[in-house]
Amino acid sequence: DRIRDHPDFDHWFIEYPEDTTWMEADLFDGGETTENRIPYEILKMLEAEDVYKNHLNQLHANQKRL
Repeated sequence: DRIRDHPDFDHWFIEYPEDTTWMEADLFDGGETTENRIPYEILKMLEAEDVYKNHLNQLHANQKRL
């Protein structure tokens, strides 16, 4: 949970009350208040580490091509 201490945490992530999941929060309802930040709850999912590693590998591959 050290990521919460990062100065830009609130810029990139959003936390909801414990009784509300990100799926219940109507993040993607297309209304005027569409939230663009990543729900912090997603980082706790098992797949999050794999997605991060795949993304990092893609960034490294793209950098090598340049």
